[in-house]
Amino acid sequence: IVTILDQEAAGSLILPSPPVVVTLADYDRVEEVTKDGSKKSPSPGYPLICVTPCDPHFPRYPVMEQRCSEAGINQSAIQFSWEVAAPTDGNGARSPFETI
Repeated sequence: IVTILDQEAAGSLILPSPPVVVTLADYDRVEEVTKDGSKKSPSPGYPLICVTPCDPHFPRYPVMEQRCSEAGINQSAIQFSWEVAAPTDGNGARSPFETI
């Protein structure tokens, strides 16, 4: 699940398309690992990357590039944080999420 929180009280940044999450190992082949029918899941142990539509690695970037430009979205100014938790235990209990 990707949740985008805007810390600015004055307004929100709306991306022209939902971002995708891939491992760092798959960053140069985002389109291949996210296409319909792909059964590729993130590999354990690799860092995850959130690829926004304004990132040149995004699968439909040629279409999104102009929309990002028109919306004034600067890809290098987008900041990310991640919330993580240990996997559920045998009873289905999960540790609280922590922001890293």
